[in-house]
Amino acid sequence: MKHGIMCLTLALGALFAATAQAVTYTWTQVADGAASAGSQQALNLYANSSVTYAASITYGAAVGSGTLLSIGKGSNNCLFSVGLDASGNYVLTTSTSGGTLTAGTTVAAAADKRQTVALSCYRSSGTQMGTVVLSVDGVVVATLTSATITSGPIKWAEWGRKVGNADAYTGSAEYDAWFTQGDGQDYLLDAATIQKEVDGLLIPEPTALALLALGAAALALRRRAA
Repeated sequence: MKHGIMCLTLALGALFAATAQAVTYTWTQVADGAASAGSQQALNLYANSSVTYAASITYGAAVGSGTLLSIGKGSNNCLFSVGLDASGNYVLTTSTSGGTLTAGTTVAAAADKRQTVALSCYRSSGTQMGTVVLSVDGVVVATLTSATITSGPIKWAEWGRKVGNADAYTGSAEYDAWFTQGDGQDYLLDAATIQKEVDGLLIPEPTALALLALGAAALALRRRAA
């Protein structure tokens, strides 16, 4: 009986933990353990809308150079990209004009580790990006505000290179990538929220696993009572 109660207690704990790790936003996955660069034309960033493009990047034994994530208007028009500088630190680059780029916390890529890298973008009008934020592992690395762009849809998201098949990342890495988007600034997610969401996305159906544990605990109690 005590064993069954213990199992039930552990299962309830797992269920509460799973609930705490639940994903709040609706994400579209574009890369699932990809070991090479790729692209997706699924974004639809229009005036007065926002998108967060996030990736869990697992680096190999050595950190390389080049572009890790990028967003653009077409196959040869990259607007924003995340790369590494000569010291291996994450940097935000842009082809837009004007705007103010503000540095945040310096974060370096880490060999043999997984890191969460994200671009959160708010397009305030057809010709202006209100805010673009680069975050890594739950902290803000750089923020671009009030940058001028040309009108037209922003659809491209790429991993492992710049939009336009340029400046590919030279090291080995695996990419899991997603985006979430909607009207206004509601999907301009902050760094801490992005980290929590990605952590939840990487756990396979935690609530279902916890419910399975509850079922096993209940069966154990039933057998003890019989």
